[in-house]
Amino acid sequence: MKNIVFLFLIFLCCNKKSVTLSENKKVVLDTIVVSFLDVPKDFLYPLKSGGTIENSKFDVQYFSDNEVFNLKLNEEKSIKKIPNKEDYIEIVHSYNVFDEISILVKKGDSVNINYIDKTPNFKIINKEVRKHDLDYDFLVRKFIFKSKYPYFIQSKNNPIFYIDDLSILSRKDFNIEALKKNIYLNAVKELSKERIFLDSIYKNNEFSLVNYNYYKQRNYYNLLHINLKNEIENEVIDYKINDSLVKYKFYRHYIYDYIIKNNRIKEIAVSDGSILDSKAAFDSVIKSTSFGEKTKKFLLYTFLEEIINNFSKPDAEKYFQLFSENVTDKKLIEIIEKKYYGISKKATQKESTNVNFINENKKETSLDEVVSNYKGKVLYIDFWASWCAPCRAAMPSSRKLHETYKNENIEFIYVSIDKNFDAWTKAYKKEFISGDNNFLATNYPEATLYKEILLKSIPRYLIYDKNGKLVNGNAPSPDSQEIITELKKYL
Repeated sequence: MKNIVFLFLIFLCCNKKSVTLSENKKVVLDTIVVSFLDVPKDFLYPLKSGGTIENSKFDVQYFSDNEVFNLKLNEEKSIKKIPNKEDYIEIVHSYNVFDEISILVKKGDSVNINYIDKTPNFKIINKEVRKHDLDYDFLVRKFIFKSKYPYFIQSKNNPIFYIDDLSILSRKDFNIEALKKNIYLNAVKELSKERIFLDSIYKNNEFSLVNYNYYKQRNYYNLLHINLKNEIENEVIDYKINDSLVKYKFYRHYIYDYIIKNNRIKEIAVSDGSILDSKAAFDSVIKSTSFGEKTKKFLLYTFLEEIINNFSKPDAEKYFQLFSENVTDKKLIEIIEKKYYGISKKATQKESTNVNFINENKKETSLDEVVSNYKGKVLYIDFWASWCAPCRAAMPSSRKLHETYKNENIEFIYVSIDKNFDAWTKAYKKEFISGDNNFLATNYPEATLYKEILLKSIPRYLIYDKNGKLVNGNAPSPDSQEIITELKKYL
């Protein structure tokens, strides 16, 4: 904290004419400082439903080079430093589940965010700003988009898509195509109104030029985006590529959906629903000659991550190789190799081969020991965490499944990847899973097994057969129909 205050004071003392800056001062001028003040407690701590700050109730993100970075909060007052090479970055703040506000912040700025009625208020404390540089999204929602908390049909990123009255969905004369057409036409009208509104603010000298250009571009791409979203026949889409806009969410969202729409990328059915055919999307970007280097890199990186997370390890390895051959950013390739261990055949086995646990009494054990102790029984292992809302939501089904097989040779093992022992303790007691088969992982994600099966998200379920062999590294969830058939294979 003392270092942050010291750096901040140095920044205040600097003037624009300084040319003989020390290295420390250069760091400050290339850094954006964001301070979160008076954050509502239910933004910080687990909700009754089991969700937390990470469940989209509260999310602050910015885009830097190749990835979207989220600013995480761990305490009521939190200061985050963002290294920044470009003059401006976009900070996007989601809150109250559906609402979102975005602002531009310049290199060297210090930003305070405080909360009134759980709504973020921005203030740049190192310089004067124009009247509406920081509250434009609130204004446009109030004067153009009439619903404060709209029900979105398409995406929370598009406040133009909403239904004021959900009861129409149950009416006998409800026509989804007519509704889509009406929404589209209304959206075009509202975006046209926004352009006029935006111009009026700028003419009144209540907007800086950089903010005016930013919101004008956002309005323009939102209009292109709804042309992508609508399904009116013979609609002409004015497709625009602008490599310099990849740093902005509205452009990334637009260009991502353009790939899906223009190339007719389909959904693929899986056991628990459907997923986008990200492999086909990736292939279409490789074949295209239309994209600039930054846009192409963003699209390939985005679809590669989807492939890694949703498809098999051989698929992940294959598409990582294609990515490496088509992207010249060696630093990004190294980031992916580090982030997804084992995706490259160059990876070395430096991590621990043992998957280590502790039980409720902090007694150490390992996955190998647990499997060995239950040899002769089928093991259904549930990886979860106290902060994981989907994990917690599946627990009642897990208990029911456990009851169904209580007289069979099946053991249900629960492994939390929590970092906080107390949070885990409170959670497993609430979920009634205390006992001999309840563990906390102590070397996640370093252990080799986690890398081999690409266990990067939860809930995740494994099945070991009676001989202690891992037979399903991504088993159906306890609330699915498929789990019954899958378990019967090994009894």
